[in-house]
Amino acid sequence: ASGVGVLTGNVTGRTMRAGRPLAGCLVRLSAIQGAATELTRLLGAKASPPSSGPNVIGTTTGANGVFLFDDVPIGDYDISWLPLGSSHWLGRLSDKPDVTVRAGEVTQQGDIEL
Repeated sequence: ASGVGVLTGNVTGRTMRAGRPLAGCLVRLSAIQGAATELTRLLGAKASPPSSGPNVIGTTTGANGVFLFDDVPIGDYDISWLPLGSSHWLGRLSDKPDVTVRAGEVTQQGDIEL
């Protein structure tokens, strides 16, 4: 892909529990308002489905615990997880964004122990 006009990137990682891949875990990226997020909105990047709320993207981990978000608008995001059978979303406690998506790049989250 050429870098011209690319305003999206990908985010991937793997959820683990007790050292084993965690399948069927919901994963959510929530956009943090900032310059890149606002630029993406102004330039008309794809909107999130209405059911997911404003600037929230979700996916589910596969059998190997891996999650992949394709074509994520550039910007900063918080990431959270909802393990299968749980009713509580888990997230990181930090004053910094969990994920920064850059144009045309894959942001690796590595293994995340829940």
